[in-house]
Amino acid sequence: MTTTKFEDLGKAGMEAMRKGDAAGARAAFDAIIADGGGDAETWLASAIAREAMGDTTSMLEALDQVFKLDNQNPRALLMKGDYLESSRPGCKTLADRNPMQTVMNLW
Repeated sequence: MTTTKFEDLGKAGMEAMRKGDAAGARAAFDAIIADGGGDAETWLASAIAREAMGDTTSMLEALDQVFKLDNQNPRALLMKGDYLESSRPGCKTLADRNPMQTVMNLW
């Protein structure tokens, strides 16, 4: 896949995120990843979409890929910490609000 195609898919994924279409965003980001364009930011974007879809297991898998490429990525660290905190009984986290909007505000 060409760089232009990666850029077009990335823009489509971000536009889908802005519209609240987590499934469409994930599809775009995962297409980039499947064709070898999986840098840390693309994996992170996919993780955000996966979280918005409620797919915690695959969100964590995507975050693991981010950490393999950039083990100090602040957004990924925040997401992982939020997940770990939310695992505690009775805890309210960013995910209890609107996870997509919260993370997009950090973007």
